[in-house]
Amino acid sequence: MLQPISEQKKKGAFFFQAGNPAKNKINGYVNGINDALKAKEWDKAEQQLKKLVDYIYKKINSKHRDPAIMAWFEQNPLYSVTQKIMRCKALDVVRNHPNARDMFNQLTSNDALASYISSLLSGEIDNSQYRLKNLGGENNQVVYLSVGDEEYVCRFYRVLKQEKQNRESSLDAVHRLSKLDAVVYPDLMVLVKDCDDQLEEQVYLELSEYFSHGTLEDYFNQLHKNNADNKTIQMECLDFTNQFLSFFKEISTQGVWYTDLKPSNVLLNEKNRIRISDTKGFVISDEPLKRINRCGVTANYHDVSCYEDKFLKLPETQQKTLAATLYHLMTNRPPERSQEGSEWQLKFDFDKPVFSGKYGQKLKQLITDLYNVKFKSWDEVMDNSFIQTAKPEAASSSAVTLRGC
Repeated sequence: MLQPISEQKKKGAFFFQAGNPAKNKINGYVNGINDALKAKEWDKAEQQLKKLVDYIYKKINSKHRDPAIMAWFEQNPLYSVTQKIMRCKALDVVRNHPNARDMFNQLTSNDALASYISSLLSGEIDNSQYRLKNLGGENNQVVYLSVGDEEYVCRFYRVLKQEKQNRESSLDAVHRLSKLDAVVYPDLMVLVKDCDDQLEEQVYLELSEYFSHGTLEDYFNQLHKNNADNKTIQMECLDFTNQFLSFFKEISTQGVWYTDLKPSNVLLNEKNRIRISDTKGFVISDEPLKRINRCGVTANYHDVSCYEDKFLKLPETQQKTLAATLYHLMTNRPPERSQEGSEWQLKFDFDKPVFSGKYGQKLKQLITDLYNVKFKSWDEVMDNSFIQTAKPEAASSSAVTLRGC
């Protein structure tokens, strides 16, 4: 909201004599903009903003500039208001589009996601006010959307009818974890296809925060590409080990498991803190087993011992995926698979130089113990003395920060 010009001197406000015509004029426009934003009347907010901009520039270009107006203008950048109106209008259009479901039913493939979003915005938002770009996606197309000064990732999100009814879907898991910083909570979820007699799933259009710093895989790939020394790799890996352990411990208190950990599924914010946005790996279960068809997993990050008949062993899967992920960070590639028929194990090459030295050997032991599921709880892992002494701030200053990935 815009801050009106005050008649009294306050922090963030400026003094005008009571009854000052300029102050009254500006406050009239400001209140009109704020009221329109509250009422979600975006066109009216734009009209009021245009009038305010015209009036402000008229005052700025006059011979007798009022210093209070100049100061207010500097602390209330009208450009940011324009961006907010654009963003709110676009999200509101997507959220309440009357033909969203019919348009979804006409799609022939996930590749049409960008066209679908463009169709939702068409006629309501000027083409120059938003930008779309395909980001790929193996089984589910991912699209980048920028509106105003905000950036989003868009994808279709499918929820099974039975899981939704039992409140055990991955979406329900995300709701449980909404206060956890490491989990990306969607900015917008729009139901575009509901369950019926033939369809056993709901489909949502999801818009969530876009992280320009890229994935954890990108980050370590750049470290290795820049020939970072072993100590740097080790300390960076320990930093993320601490983050992963805190993440797993926190979600366990909410009855949630995460079965699809891998570097490409982990995003980074500007402070190199982990953010999980690919939420299909979240599982709600009070038991240590879950039906395989209800879990998201990746073959190169776990092995056949994680399965028991038609069920996935959740504690084993979490520890093995963390072991494989840490190995990937250290060596810049996932462990190899040793397969015989339908059974497979993961192979770790600990002869690589990055596993030398005090911390290299400790990480080797940690990866080995995790892969062999030696720990009974995340507290037991976190109590490990070498992890406790390897604080995040110990990471080398030569670490790479990726931007615009």
